[in-house]
Amino acid sequence: KETLAELRRVIFDLRPMVLDELGLVSAVRRYADYVSALGGPAVEVVVHGAERRLDPPLEVAAFRVVQEAVSNARRHAAPTRVAVHLEFGQDFLQVTVKDDGRGFDPEEARRRARERGSIGLISMEERVKLFGGRFSVHSAPGAGTRISARFPVTEVPAGSRPEAAPA
Repeated sequence: KETLAELRRVIFDLRPMVLDELGLVSAVRRYADYVSALGGPAVEVVVHGAERRLDPPLEVAAFRVVQEAVSNARRHAAPTRVAVHLEFGQDFLQVTVKDDGRGFDPEEARRRARERGSIGLISMEERVKLFGGRFSVHSAPGAGTRISARFPVTEVPAGSRPEAAPA
């Protein structure tokens, strides 16, 4: 039973099929439910604006930012609350993950990450920049953390979404 649960977790971590099938919001909600069920803080998902499907690579990048930020919060911050906000603007997607955990010094964390070869914050920032977006980390010891990623969005061409592909 434990092996099966671990296998499901690994498969989900690699690429959640719900992301392809139902989109970013459903994948993030399912991930939040999964993480909440593991114990620890509940993960709340809030959607602002008109939810819509985006270019699949952008949805994957946004999902990975959420996944890494939530994972880091659970692993390092001991929060009592984690909130994921997805804001769909006309020409952007804003992803924000906030926690009320112990916080940290972002510059010190980046320096240690480079020294140790850790990829958490650095990989999130690189993912966002690959899409021409902006990434920021706001935190301080004892003050929680807010990670924000703003992706520019253009219209998705018809037929490029998985659900639009011919059977």
